[in-house]
Amino acid sequence: MFDIYFKCTDCEKQLVAGVAGAGQQIICPRCNSSLTIPAHYSLHACPNCLKILQVDSLLRGTEFHCPFCTKTIVPLPVAHVPGGIYAEASEIAMLQITQ
Repeated sequence: MFDIYFKCTDCEKQLVAGVAGAGQQIICPRCNSSLTIPAHYSLHACPNCLKILQVDSLLRGTEFHCPFCTKTIVPLPVAHVPGGIYAEASEIAMLQITQ
């Protein structure tokens, strides 16, 4: 199962939590702010290493550090296609696949 990647809303520290923790309150290890592990996340792909990440939906279009290749990236949105294949969301729209 994937982890959820997100940032502290106060200090911007990049954080990671297991999917089972979605919606739970935690304390940021950097600034001690209370925050909620995102319950709404989407699949994204690192444009450098192509690893699939579950990223907080609020981080769409923002810079992020890929936990696999450590490069600063703007994750590419992806969608799951029946059969276990991942494709870019624009390709899904062209194929007219509904979820």
